[in-house]
Amino acid sequence: MKRCLLCENIFDGDMWTCSACGNSPEMQERWLCFSPEYAEENDGFDVREFRAYAELEWKNFWFVSRARLLIHFIKKFFPRTRDFLEVGCGTGFILSAAEKALPNATLSGSDIYLESLNFTDLRLQGKATLYQMEACAIPFRQAFDVVGAFDVLEHIDDDKKALKELCATVRSGGGLVLTVPQHAFLWSAWDGMNRHKRRYAVWELEKMVENEGFKILCSTSFASLLMPLFIARRMAERHKTEMSFADGARINPLVNLVCAAVMVLERGLIYSGLRLPFGGSSLVIARKPGELTA
Repeated sequence: MKRCLLCENIFDGDMWTCSACGNSPEMQERWLCFSPEYAEENDGFDVREFRAYAELEWKNFWFVSRARLLIHFIKKFFPRTRDFLEVGCGTGFILSAAEKALPNATLSGSDIYLESLNFTDLRLQGKATLYQMEACAIPFRQAFDVVGAFDVLEHIDDDKKALKELCATVRSGGGLVLTVPQHAFLWSAWDGMNRHKRRYAVWELEKMVENEGFKILCSTSFASLLMPLFIARRMAERHKTEMSFADGARINPLVNLVCAAVMVLERGLIYSGLRLPFGGSSLVIARKPGELTA
């Protein structure tokens, strides 16, 4: 179902014109824009960083490992996914992995920045429907089998409101998949560059999701075996006042290879049922009460 952000009317159909008040979202650069005031600039983030993301994500062990972990669990817990929405899709790195892993699912993505949608569309080659919107005002209600937000909530002042919006977008019986950065003591210039508002305490995300009435299917930390490396690097970055994504994501190829191998081992442990109590990030997968209808 669609939701009018002006009058809160819930309506259906192929068109986005509200059946109650006649409101329609505007178009910018081919995209439906539900929060156009934030489409170009928001919170000081430099949209030019998206190019660095697109060039470096597929080479960096952490981004590759996170994508594989997420896709594994989406397929495991929601094997009959018909439609999937990623809120805050960035450059489309995870959506592109979902496109290969979920060939029968309809894919959608959103981001607050138009530049993000342009990179995502280039990567997906038109295989996903994209929307410009903010996570605290999602124009859908019970519209998707699975909704994901990967390292998104930490960017938002009112993360609880954003979580409510994400939960309301999931169909009854559907799934919610979330990741956030973990441990306040890891805060560094990397968080500042990414305009993070916070890092989360262990199990904090799980409790937030449970408070929305969802049943937790899986909750674990990840990037755990490499914590000594993360701590050392974050400590080294504490003195920096500014840094770019390229500064943080570019890594020596040999070190990257070793870290990738360690993450393969860690994913194997998580896949076997081990739930890690500490790590650089937190992953929560949950199901909304009810049954998915055909």
